[in-house]
Formats: sequence, structure tokens, C-alpha cells
Amino acid sequence: IVPAVAIIASIVPMIPHVSHINELYGLMLVYSVGSTMLGTSPTAYIADIHSGSTEKEERRSQALAMLRSGGDVGLMAGSGLLGFLTYQTGSFVVPMCTASVILAVSGINFAFNARETVHAHSHTHTHTHKTKH
Repeated sequence: IVPAVAIIASIVPMIPHVSHINELYGLMLVYSVGSTMLGTSPTAYIADIHSGSTEKEERRSQALAMLRSGGDVGLMAGSGLLGFLTYQTGSFVVPMCTASVILAVSGINFAFNARETVHAHSHTHTHTHKTKH
């Protein structure tokens, strides 16, 4: 998820500065790689963290529904907000940079709060604490 977010967040602010169609082709090629990765990764992640026990598997459908609903709301609200920003500023640069920052912040939030990251950090801290005594 984090690499996909990094790819997309780095490409989006470049789009308004394209001066030739070949530049756009190149950007869209890289963007499509990130988009493909981001399209499947969250679903696979949810399926992975909600497997193993009956309780977790019962919550999987709810988690997947929340993921889809959140994505749909984001697409609707984000499109409207970015259109509004474009209209207000008269520039396509501001909304694209805004979208990139929002995406990057969400990716960073995921990177630091994902179960694996939190677990690795607590394991390292516990291990370090135990070895000091």
C-alpha cells in the first residue's frame, strides 16, 4: 500500500505541468502501476488481517464494506472538492497538489499505524528493554 501511495502521490502534482503528450503518456504509465497496486492492496490487506479465527472472519465482510464505502465517499467528495478548488483558484496545480498531499498523509498514517508496523515497533522496544536489564 505504501509504495503505491508513494508512486501516485509523486506523479499527481506533475500532471498540470505536462507540455507534451509523450510526457503525459509516461506519467500515466507510472500512475497506472501505482493505481493497480493500490486497487488490490487494501482488499488483500483486510483479508489477511481478518483471517485465522472465526471472530476475525466474521468481521471481514464489515471491514471490506467499510473500505468500499470510504473509497466511494472519497471519490465523490474528493472530486467535488478538487473541482471547487480548481474553479476558485483558476489553476489545476493547487487541486492536484492538494490531492497529492492528502494521499501522502494517508499513506504515512497507514505506514506508522499498520498492525505490522505497530507490532514490529513494540517487539523491538520490548526486546531492547529486556536486553538492557
